[in-house]
Amino acid sequence: MAASHYPFVVMGAGPAGLLLTSLLRQVVPKSIPIALINNNKIISTPTEKKIAGTTPDIRNYALSPASMNLVKQSGGNSGDGAWSRMLKKNAVSFYDKMQVWESSGTGIIHFDSTCLPSTSVDPVLGGVVEDRVLCAELAIDIVRGGGVDFLAPVNVSSIERGEEEEQGLTIEMDDGRAITAGLLFACDGANSFAKENATDIRTKKYPYNRKALICTVKVSESYPQQHSNIAFQRFFKNGPIALLPLHEHYRSIVWSTTEAEAQALTELEEDEFLNVLNDRLRTPPSPNDFPELSSGCEPPLLKRGLDAAQSLVKTIGTSLSLVGMNEGEGVYTRPPKLHGVVSPRFSLPLTLSFAEDYSTNDVVLVGDAAHTVHPMAGQGLNLGIGDVAKIIELVEEGVQTGQGMSSLGRVMETHYNRERKLQCAKVQGGIHLLHEIFSSDVNGFVHARGIGLGLVNMIAPAKRLIVQEAVGLK
Repeated sequence: MAASHYPFVVMGAGPAGLLLTSLLRQVVPKSIPIALINNNKIISTPTEKKIAGTTPDIRNYALSPASMNLVKQSGGNSGDGAWSRMLKKNAVSFYDKMQVWESSGTGIIHFDSTCLPSTSVDPVLGGVVEDRVLCAELAIDIVRGGGVDFLAPVNVSSIERGEEEEQGLTIEMDDGRAITAGLLFACDGANSFAKENATDIRTKKYPYNRKALICTVKVSESYPQQHSNIAFQRFFKNGPIALLPLHEHYRSIVWSTTEAEAQALTELEEDEFLNVLNDRLRTPPSPNDFPELSSGCEPPLLKRGLDAAQSLVKTIGTSLSLVGMNEGEGVYTRPPKLHGVVSPRFSLPLTLSFAEDYSTNDVVLVGDAAHTVHPMAGQGLNLGIGDVAKIIELVEEGVQTGQGMSSLGRVMETHYNRERKLQCAKVQGGIHLLHEIFSSDVNGFVHARGIGLGLVNMIAPAKRLIVQEAVGLK
């Protein structure tokens, strides 16, 4: 029996793979079949009508405005796509403010929706969505749209390339089925089977020797409602703690730290863990937290230099005020007190990785299969959705101009490869630089870092540039 042929095959049904499949179906003619392969069952049944009253999934994503805009396109122009349904059930927790400060000194910076372009449709910095809800709603869009074959749950056992280019790839599965693919989109994660078995692309990995401890917590119900739309992040030497809003009085914790501390935190009793969390998160910036200057670097001279720098910052702030560019020092907002842990605590190893190429002429790497980043800026899935956006742009252009599969494959190998590698490298490099800056505990550097944060916090154009780059709207 001949293997079924699919010009487009998506391997991996995480958020990026599901979104890619949904949008492919919208831009590719219905006569062209698409297959979606996944090793687990693809859930395509509606989640709760209302999220209120449910305990949030421990896995969730902070979507940038650019990512939210792409998710809105799933389901076409029906007005009842995945995004609309999630809004109706209050499944998106928006935040329009962010407060970032560090463990030593007075360094603090505030971001808010005024940093966004004036053309922004949604004046928010991001929206947090549970993994199970996002995946289920995207799968529903795919089922409703039709024309996509779900091959799941199944494991791919081999991927072979035909001797002739037009023969494409032969994908064999452990249930005995086999299909051929013209273009395979590898959305199957950091340990991508497709990348390892269908390409010669090498991946460079740089372990941080850190882990991200993740859990869901409940906060005091008396916490002021006007502060519920703030995302908090505090930096420590071992890594930052992020507190992200979820629905009602729930919050998501992502704590990046050493492997030893992550293990110790996981083993603490709940009350002890909450005490540590509250102490770390609810301590305001203080000049008394600066470390003592070491005797080996002439403390009086160094102190005079730092005092002069601090004075210069104040002078710059005054000057900026005169031309309307000073944002002010900002007011510290104390995060809510955490009252309970409502999920297991688990930790994931943190690694910076990037594939040397993102595409061949018949295999396209998407999301974690192409790149992984430190979670401090919440850019992991957003980078993957950026990949999806570029793929859809190129496929739609190819369909409109009548490109064949071989031609489209070459476009992916050139344009997608070049553009996404450049953009992802910029983001990865920036995040890695932040990690290195905030990991240092060299005395003078800690002081200078705090002064730098305060200076950036006062310069409105600088903050707008940072925010617009981070949310993908620049």
